[in-house]
Amino acid sequence: VVERVRGRDGSGEGAGPSPRATEPSQPWDDVSTQGDKIVQKGDVIVEALHLEPSTEEKEEARVVERELIGEAEKRANKIRQLLAALYYCFLAHSEFVVYFLIILNVLLNGSVLSLVYAFLMFSWGLLSFPWPTRKFWIVLTFYTMFVILIRYAFQFKNTDTKDSCLDKYVDQGRCPTQIVGIHYYGRDFYSHVVWDFILLMAVFVHTGLLKEYGLWIQTVNEKRNPLAQLLEDFKAFFTHLRSSDSSRGARGGRDYYTIMLFFDLLVFVTIVFGASSFGISTVEGEAQVISLITSNSFPMGFVVFLLLQFISMLVDRAIYLRHSIIAKFAFHVFLLLAWHVWLFIVLPAITAQAVWKNIPAWFIYLFKCSYFIISSLQITLDYPAQYVGWFLRDTYNIASSKLLTVYKNIPLLPELREMIDWVFTDTVLNLFQWITVQKVWFLIYQIKNRREQEKREIRILGTPPSLLVKILYGAVLVLLFLGLIWGPLFFFSLVTATGSLNPVTSMSIEVSVEGFQSLLTARQLNISDVTGQDYEQLINEFNDTPQFASLYTIDNFQKVLISNQPTSIWVISPPARQLLAANVQASLQKGTSLNLLGSWTISRTPTSTAAQIQLSGERSVELSNHTLQELYCALNRTDLNCSGNSTVTVENLFPYYIFAPTMGESIGIAQLTANDGYVSCVLSLSSSNSSGSSPEWWTLEEVNDLDPVGIELLVYSDRVAAGVFSSVASIGLIGLYVSIVFAVGRIIHGYVEGLPSLLIFDEILCPDVLWQLLEDIYLVRSRRKFDLEELLVGRLFAVIRSPESIIQLTEYEKPKRD
Repeated sequence: VVERVRGRDGSGEGAGPSPRATEPSQPWDDVSTQGDKIVQKGDVIVEALHLEPSTEEKEEARVVERELIGEAEKRANKIRQLLAALYYCFLAHSEFVVYFLIILNVLLNGSVLSLVYAFLMFSWGLLSFPWPTRKFWIVLTFYTMFVILIRYAFQFKNTDTKDSCLDKYVDQGRCPTQIVGIHYYGRDFYSHVVWDFILLMAVFVHTGLLKEYGLWIQTVNEKRNPLAQLLEDFKAFFTHLRSSDSSRGARGGRDYYTIMLFFDLLVFVTIVFGASSFGISTVEGEAQVISLITSNSFPMGFVVFLLLQFISMLVDRAIYLRHSIIAKFAFHVFLLLAWHVWLFIVLPAITAQAVWKNIPAWFIYLFKCSYFIISSLQITLDYPAQYVGWFLRDTYNIASSKLLTVYKNIPLLPELREMIDWVFTDTVLNLFQWITVQKVWFLIYQIKNRREQEKREIRILGTPPSLLVKILYGAVLVLLFLGLIWGPLFFFSLVTATGSLNPVTSMSIEVSVEGFQSLLTARQLNISDVTGQDYEQLINEFNDTPQFASLYTIDNFQKVLISNQPTSIWVISPPARQLLAANVQASLQKGTSLNLLGSWTISRTPTSTAAQIQLSGERSVELSNHTLQELYCALNRTDLNCSGNSTVTVENLFPYYIFAPTMGESIGIAQLTANDGYVSCVLSLSSSNSSGSSPEWWTLEEVNDLDPVGIELLVYSDRVAAGVFSSVASIGLIGLYVSIVFAVGRIIHGYVEGLPSLLIFDEILCPDVLWQLLEDIYLVRSRRKFDLEELLVGRLFAVIRSPESIIQLTEYEKPKRD
């Protein structure tokens, strides 16, 4: 047909006139035909043919056209529909806009005048059911106008409250006029009072909407004395609270405890990570959590603050378990008063910073306001009649199972919760029976969770696990085990290569005869870094030492030049000197050994607490007969056989290459001191005269030293782990393996070994009977049927003790055969 139309049009070749070309066109409805032209209307394109469509075709064309036009209008009106939806949402919930502006006003002003807004909202407006009353909006309107007028009145010069306190603490919110909210703003007045004007306008809009929708109703009681009516309203409210306590959830109720606990945890975390914003500081002046932990220094204010928040969470849990609305209301009002006084009056005095400039305080107040909103809903809607327990108990998926497993493995927290639940719940069970029931519930919930997942993921009999499952489970576990085995070694090698330098700041040496007072003590003259040329010489000298350059880097070496002059004279009593000479002579005559001790002390300033500040080491050298003879002559210079000799040569007294580890004892580097890696010294006893009656002192020189200035030693100081890794490195490699690797290995090994004993529970086919039995225990307990509770718990324990009963009760129902 199209070809014929194109042919008549002249677009085709050899097309002749159609036999029906002379027939008149038949238009239908709103789609017209004009000869052989194509008519377009909306998104519908109709090719006008000289063929009259049927009635059904006309109807289908209309339907298609309407659908296309409707879709086009929908695409064009999406933004308009979104704006309209937001507008109607605002009209339906305009009170939430007022509540948000109240919270913002309190945060930005932080005065007593602004705190009244919060008390009106949290202790009156949100506690009214089903919505705030007409009197609430009237009081809020007049109070907002009063705040605007009273602040404006204190801006005149004759009532100027500007004083020395305001000049000194202008941005700290500590002056009495700032606390009240009537201080002199000056040019900043309008920027502060604008929030009161915005709040007033929002209240006017909301009350106007209430009047428009017919919700601004004045009851007959409101025409009486306002004070008497207010007292009557309070009486009705507390009557409602008492009836809620007596009925124990007879009206249904809702459970919002999990949401309140979530916001309390957010407050707890904010306090921990923003401790410096609440006046809690360490010695360094900054209260970061890591610095508090690594320094083992916890300020008392920080601990008390966290303890009070934790106690408030426990009290909230106890009230929830007792289902006492009166106690919840009293605790709600107490927290409302305590938090506002602390945040907006006490905290600025401690931190010398206004609340509107304290960002962590903003987050804490927003979290607590969310808590107060949910708490108000809980008071209004009452507690549920039955204790719900785990908030995901009706959700069966992997996330719920893993989340519950993580919670159960937190040290002491599940046990603490179970003990609190037992204390504040009416039950006939003792503590151990209560904990046993909770453990059984956890086990049955995990089994039921797995069975529900298996119903959703049907597996054909004989189908092996897929490659993806093996990768996700097997490969991950293999990598985890490899990390546990080789992780500590890799960690310490990484610390050795990339840790922070720990250079030597001072060094001293001491020489003494074993069992006697030291002969001399000398300190360093200077400490210098090893140059590249010196390091190349070391590499060439120890080219036979494997991996010298990788084991001993240039940055860790330092040259220490020890003075050859002592720091003090040789102080020894005459009897002690005679005894020393006698021991030397006895060693010469009898051939007994006598040792000379060469010790050293190294001082550093490490950047980590895992490294020692001072290290010490020593080397003991047995004196030969020749050295003993020289020492005897030095002590007895008047002896005719000694010819006045006062020098003592000691071979290999100090190691030239000294290793200073992160912790422990300093020693000589065994690989480098094997081949002549020691320093031989010459000890000389000097005095002011040759008789030796004047003060004496020992000097120390290196053997064959042409320029005797001192003794040069090469110290290799080990690197230290920085930051968080320092506490791990302080344990040591063996300690890390024992405390972590072996402990985790034993836990895993014990779990794997205990799998056969868990088969009777893990392979339960249908846990619905046991699950229903646990549900019945919770139900009769909430109804205070303690005799039934005891019977049901006894039945549960009897089933758990009998594998045969478990198998009978947990089998799937067999299909019946005809």
